[in-house]
Amino acid sequence: MIKINNLMKSFNDKVIFDDVNIEFCDTGEIYCILGESGAGKSTLFQILFGLDNKYEGQYILNGVDAKQYTQNQWSDIRSSLMQIVYQDFKLLENFSVYDNLNYAMNINVENREDKINDALKKMDLAQHIYKKVNKLSGGEKQRLAFARAIINNPKLILLDEPTGNLDDKNANIIMQYISTLKKDGSMIIIITHDSRVIPYCSNILEIVDKKIITKNKNNDIIISKIDYEVISKQSKLSSFKYTTKSIKHNLSDILLNNIPVISIFIVFICCMSLLWTNSISSSDKFYNKISDSAIYVTSSNFTDEYRNSVINDKKPLMNDGTRINFSNSDLEMVENLEGVDSVTLFNGHITSTDDTNDNTCAHMIEKNNLSKITKSLPSFTQYPNTIEFEFNTLNVPKDYISDYNPKNIALLHGEYPQDESEDILIPEFLAQTFDLNIENVIGEKVSINIYGDQSKIISKEYVVSGIYESLYKNSLEDIQIIYLGFRNVVRTELDEKDSTYEMFKNDYLNFGGVLDGSLYSSKEVYLNAIGTGMSDMIIKLEDSSYNQEVSFQIQELFPNLKFMSQSKFKTGEYKSLYEAMIKLIVIACLILSVIFGSIIIFLNKSYIKRRNKEVAILYSLGYKKKNIYSILMCEYAIVTTINYIIAYVLLFGIYNLYIKYTVNYFKFEDTFTPLLFCVGYFFIIIMTLFSVIFSINGIKLKKLQNHLR
Repeated sequence: MIKINNLMKSFNDKVIFDDVNIEFCDTGEIYCILGESGAGKSTLFQILFGLDNKYEGQYILNGVDAKQYTQNQWSDIRSSLMQIVYQDFKLLENFSVYDNLNYAMNINVENREDKINDALKKMDLAQHIYKKVNKLSGGEKQRLAFARAIINNPKLILLDEPTGNLDDKNANIIMQYISTLKKDGSMIIIITHDSRVIPYCSNILEIVDKKIITKNKNNDIIISKIDYEVISKQSKLSSFKYTTKSIKHNLSDILLNNIPVISIFIVFICCMSLLWTNSISSSDKFYNKISDSAIYVTSSNFTDEYRNSVINDKKPLMNDGTRINFSNSDLEMVENLEGVDSVTLFNGHITSTDDTNDNTCAHMIEKNNLSKITKSLPSFTQYPNTIEFEFNTLNVPKDYISDYNPKNIALLHGEYPQDESEDILIPEFLAQTFDLNIENVIGEKVSINIYGDQSKIISKEYVVSGIYESLYKNSLEDIQIIYLGFRNVVRTELDEKDSTYEMFKNDYLNFGGVLDGSLYSSKEVYLNAIGTGMSDMIIKLEDSSYNQEVSFQIQELFPNLKFMSQSKFKTGEYKSLYEAMIKLIVIACLILSVIFGSIIIFLNKSYIKRRNKEVAILYSLGYKKKNIYSILMCEYAIVTTINYIIAYVLLFGIYNLYIKYTVNYFKFEDTFTPLLFCVGYFFIIIMTLFSVIFSINGIKLKKLQNHLR
């Protein structure tokens, strides 16, 4: 079965074996190789077990040159033909006695439990079946290692100092049991310096002066090859089971080791959330300003193509080349488009901070005068001592604000104020100071302090048309808004003055413009470009199905103007901008993943080293690399998922206990959405892949060899 010809082995300049020739071909016999410490006994076993192929000469195993075996074939050999008992046992220390035998057995073995129980009874270990290995004595560990080696009935058993740590009684028990294995046709090779094993061995050899010499040999029949059945060691299901048991047995170690990892995950989630909120979420809020059945156009927002063209021509960017404001003909053309329900022109960029009688708001509330509902909030302690209010008119007509809401005002109760009216829209925490049931305030008059004549503070009654949602549950800034109805400010008379025309013309010239062909070439051309004096247009569609077609026609009518519509957001410049932001986030998150992944590898060095020892043991039991990869991948997937969930739960607690009551809470408001959770998990997996790759790269024959010496 084993034949060695002209074996030469050395480490650096030290020669271990010199022209060794030996055969182990007597099945059902026990070979004993004697040798002093350092003589090369363990090195010989490393070669025989396929863990060391850095030698000269020939090692024939079962009729094949050992160097011709692939790593998978060696795994099959260790799984079914050959096993070894190490001097230091090489057991899975954090697993139970049962688990050590169970995971050493090949799959699909019949009477699995019976075989494990029988093996433990023979080794006098039945009472310790569920005890962790690290709780066993040295002698018990040695007997368990022996039980593991013979559990699959291998035809060749290598024993490294099997009695070295045993007293006479236990040494005799082991050797008597070894002797019974001869009846099953197993070949047993023992390396030892313990002369107590000699009486049990029929073939005695000794390592002397770098040679192996035969001192006594039995002349039984020689068999050169033994047939054996190759059986796979692991399945995907058992990989999962092994991983879950490993995590269970190493839970305290894993938890301790992963505290900094969880902290890194929390930092990463926060960084990702900040990136997301400041880009994607802000863009989404911008896109949500317009409904899918409306289009918003302004004469002062130009396409990137037009903007770049004007700048490249070194001209001032003051209009779209055709108009300064929209004209009645512009309005008529849009109204005649199919699918358009109504169109309105207005000046949304002009708002007012006073009411229709030119009164400005002087209302303020001391912190302690807020409602008991507000005072009960955890965020109340961080409120400013005094909350001031100011008026601000809505910048969109009431009939269109449901289609275009640039300030993202969330209406809770009632309705928006009528245009040109003094009805007011107030925040809910202010409504609570008038009535705790805020719906009762709708349609009622409330007293608001204003600045009267000579800046004297007086009280004036306003009708509350609606209540909007503020952020008072999270935080409250010292200045809050009371909204008044939309007022359209058109300054046609001012724009038509000669002085205004001259001012714009001079500005155009000062910025490098040429009058010929421009909108400032004459006052007549200028007045025509002013049009209605209104620069904003909202187009309400009959329904959302017209969005794409009308958007296309608007682009044809106003080719140099950038407009807002849900259809436009899905194409063109807005889409490019959105995609660019996503790419930047992905790149930033990948960079963070690499940085944090490298830190995790550094933190996990000691854990990975311990895991590699366990991997080496599995490898010696016949587990193939793909089985070990499966186990490692499964473990990292489970541990990473658990860590990520723990990190999210902890961050959720931090958010609800502290962050949500600070002024910066909105930067994290999307952190706990399903989308961001999934995106974060994707990058966390990428991050931990570095650790997986690092661990897998550690699974190399030389490193395994070092762990198994």
